[in-house]
Amino acid sequence: MRVFILGLHSAIGRHLTAALGKRGHRISGTSRAKEARKDLLPYLDDYHSLQLGDAADPGWFRNSDAVIYLAHDHDRNAAQRNVEGTRAWYRSAGSAGVTRHLFCTSYSAKPDSHSTYGAVKFELETFFRANRQWLVRPGLVAGPEGLFGTMLRLVRRLPFLPLLDGGRHPMPLVAPASVSAAVIYILEHDLAPGNWNLHRPDPVSMKELLSRMRVLSGSHCRFIPVPSILPLVLLRSCEVLGIRLPMGADSIAALRENRDLRRPSHLADLKVKDPPLDEQILRLIRTAPGGRDA
Repeated sequence: MRVFILGLHSAIGRHLTAALGKRGHRISGTSRAKEARKDLLPYLDDYHSLQLGDAADPGWFRNSDAVIYLAHDHDRNAAQRNVEGTRAWYRSAGSAGVTRHLFCTSYSAKPDSHSTYGAVKFELETFFRANRQWLVRPGLVAGPEGLFGTMLRLVRRLPFLPLLDGGRHPMPLVAPASVSAAVIYILEHDLAPGNWNLHRPDPVSMKELLSRMRVLSGSHCRFIPVPSILPLVLLRSCEVLGIRLPMGADSIAALRENRDLRRPSHLADLKVKDPPLDEQILRLIRTAPGGRDA
């Protein structure tokens, strides 16, 4: 199978590229970097530097059996660029004859989202659904990037950490390898267009997640319960002032909105079993700079 991945260097893109390549599929794709990562080169037939807002050459997609959309610009002013740029790439791939398009949306995507990320993802998943395409909706990906990796780094480095709303928020986690396995199952079994929620069927609370991070990393970080509205206001203010912090306001907004959101998990339907939580945390600790086995 020939697969074209938009967003090769994303957290999911790197895992998916390697997983597809190891199964003998032929892969081409894009990222914002001028050159592909060296660890991905053995799996790539072709690579192009491309960022949202740039036009994609329809010729790049020719003979592809499927296009996977993983690219996202996290700049707080990039909402329209994300929406219009992704739609433009869809049209380019479609004009090259591609009929299978798989869009990676988010657990946080919802129509009334106050999170820019969630609102953009919902608008785009609505577009792909209207065009009878495939949607995967991962939970919080347990990788070094994003909120999961940021929380682990903060637990390891700080003596104190705010525990938002007492840590009651449910965390719908999923390993990067589980997302890759689910996407591969969908492609290889030629499933009909549909929507798949990719997260553990048993969400843990934020308090439980942070506590396991603390124990497994040997940290002495203490958690201090605070109302989530306080860091949200602080982070929004910092963004207005152009101050960059390890965690963005969108992450807090999504956590607040997801408090009462419950989506069924489809991992079992796709024959995927997510690794135990401790295993996912330990894997990151061991591979992080300064980790036990680094």
